[in-house]
Amino acid sequence: MKIITKSDFNLITDLSSRDYSDNSMATNSSEKERLDFKNFKQKLKSIAEDYKNQYNSDFGVFTSGASSGNPIKFNGTRLNRVWSGIFKGADNKQYSAQISFVIDESRKCIDVGFYFGRASSRGKSTDKDRLIFLGKTLSESILSDKELTDKFEKLIDFGFQTYSSNKKVGSKEWLQIIKTNPENSQIIYKLAPNEDGYIEASTLNLYVSMLMFLMSLIPSVGTSSTNRTVKPMTPEQRAKQAERRALIGAKGEEFVFNKEKMKLERLGIDFKKYLEHVALVSDSYGYDIKTCDENENEIFIEVKTTTRTKDDFGANSFHLSSNEYDFYKKNIGKYRLERVYDIEGENPISETIDLSSAKISNESYLVEIITAHNRIARPASNH
Repeated sequence: MKIITKSDFNLITDLSSRDYSDNSMATNSSEKERLDFKNFKQKLKSIAEDYKNQYNSDFGVFTSGASSGNPIKFNGTRLNRVWSGIFKGADNKQYSAQISFVIDESRKCIDVGFYFGRASSRGKSTDKDRLIFLGKTLSESILSDKELTDKFEKLIDFGFQTYSSNKKVGSKEWLQIIKTNPENSQIIYKLAPNEDGYIEASTLNLYVSMLMFLMSLIPSVGTSSTNRTVKPMTPEQRAKQAERRALIGAKGEEFVFNKEKMKLERLGIDFKKYLEHVALVSDSYGYDIKTCDENENEIFIEVKTTTRTKDDFGANSFHLSSNEYDFYKKNIGKYRLERVYDIEGENPISETIDLSSAKISNESYLVEIITAHNRIARPASNH
């Protein structure tokens, strides 16, 4: 089912680019545009209400909310951000924990994420104390439980980004920040329309379901205790999750393939003769890309990709399959492993990993990269 379309984003982007006067949209928009805008806000509001009803019995009690009132910024000439969401933990949204859907008009996507409120200065100190309590509770719950820590880090591996006061921070740093100052802290995934120009309900459902365990760690209004809840993913959600992980891996392979193509072209070697993306044919080869060196000797490249940056502690480890490990051992002289970092960022990079200098578990084939500071990181996802 289509839930948000490319035309919806185009409408919000267009209206958000305009200046308005007299605190009214009517000064620079047509009646049809205002009706379409109203209908889109109602659509977002309905999405939040549907999730409130879906998760209330297991994770609630939630309150739903959406952008309302005059859409023009107070004493301004531009539109406010368009959003909807569900919140829990406090009566006032600005002092609660939320799962929200915020339109990013500049990137034409929706920010699906877990948010702590902005703690409006008009609020009472008891409200601010409640917000700090919620942040401290969530942080300590995650840090004291390995299973929850792993679940939290998998969000980052999946492409969620952690922010505090509009600044991107590391996942570990985020957990420390919210312990004392959760105000305006978020975990966001920027969900864009698919190739057909829309966001499916099943795709949005996946991202919300992945975040929902965080809400189970948030005490309900008037309480100080949490009710940790684990709800299994549906087969459809698991399929969407696998599709997403495969996409991350495919992006990394394409990145390395293009780098190899440019390298061979610089060397004056016919890339069509030597360069082959075998992972597109089958995952049974034990490697992803076949290429060659400057002397036209064949090289087999295995690509391991992460959405994390290189300096992120979680980017320093990944898994090999037993087939990949066996192929590596049999072809060490012709084998190369490329680790791709920040694949969905503005400037992804890759580096060659010397597996002989890494720590490799004989049982799980977990590869742990030894950094310059002789630091061994926690496991990250394997794509």
